[in-house]
Amino acid sequence: MQKADLPEDEETRLSTLQSLDILDSIEDKAYDDITKIAAQICGTPIALVSLIDQNRQWFKSHHGLSARETPRDYAFCSHAILEKQIFEVMDSRLDDRFHDNPLVTNDPHVIFYAGFPLTVNEHRMGTLCVIDDKPNALNPTQLEALEALGRQIEFLLQSRLTNKKLNERNKTLKKLSAIDPLTNIANRRTLFATLETEFKRSLRKRTPLSLILIDIDDFKKYNDHYGHLKGDACLKSVAKGLQDVLHRPGDLIARYGGEEFIYVLPDTNKAGAAKVAEFALKAIQDLKLVHVASSCAANITISIGISTTLDGEEASTNKILIDQADQALYKAKSNGKNQFQAYLQ
Repeated sequence: MQKADLPEDEETRLSTLQSLDILDSIEDKAYDDITKIAAQICGTPIALVSLIDQNRQWFKSHHGLSARETPRDYAFCSHAILEKQIFEVMDSRLDDRFHDNPLVTNDPHVIFYAGFPLTVNEHRMGTLCVIDDKPNALNPTQLEALEALGRQIEFLLQSRLTNKKLNERNKTLKKLSAIDPLTNIANRRTLFATLETEFKRSLRKRTPLSLILIDIDDFKKYNDHYGHLKGDACLKSVAKGLQDVLHRPGDLIARYGGEEFIYVLPDTNKAGAAKVAEFALKAIQDLKLVHVASSCAANITISIGISTTLDGEEASTNKILIDQADQALYKAKSNGKNQFQAYLQ
């Protein structure tokens, strides 16, 4: 038995195969219909869509054969992907490359083989092949049909790759539409969508929902003194510091606008929100961002307002919840800044 040489483009070929995300996927009628037709036209008991992985050939479709894969070293298709046209072996028992191949001497007794190499992005992934357990040869009509059916498999594979890239691009665009480009945290659109969902859930399950409104103290003075580039850097650092405070998957931090941020804290009562506010104050203090123009400290500080639904009792609307947090924030500012205050219902 002679093992097939590796294709010259083996590394990029395997990379393309992996990008298809098709190996070990479930059976697909679109492929199975084609192998069934191929077997009928070519008069063979077996027809396969075989994909050549690093150490195996794996069958996306396996008409007339129960196995889903075999070692690559035994694969006739490993030889077929080295060709540009249909690779045909009329009687493997008479061929030095295959006569002692385990797939020839044992089940499924591959005596006749014809495989059309399947190309995606100029790399051959595997074959559409037909197999018989006795000598055979395809006539010109059968060869033409096998090639036409192979092109249909190529179309399915290329479409799969294109759709995957489109889905990945759409996910990226969706993520970008939900993120504030400067601070890389959730934007207002995501904030209001999340708040609406969590507000309704709070009412339905009668669980508390807390909102924490955060404002950087004397940020206009910071911008005026240090410039807008430094101001942007400050916003990024504060956003990161605030984000690091949150550890639960359901909690959200968003940029509300300008130098204001909001925490949305599901299943969090007023005491729990106060703890988060304390951590947030300390996190920003620990940044030690110098602010010589501040009216309350030598470094950047924040003021915080907290509002909480009362054990799921309706605050009327989520907008009122924000207004209540804003009132508490105003009180924190009026009391000297660098502190938190909770709205008193």
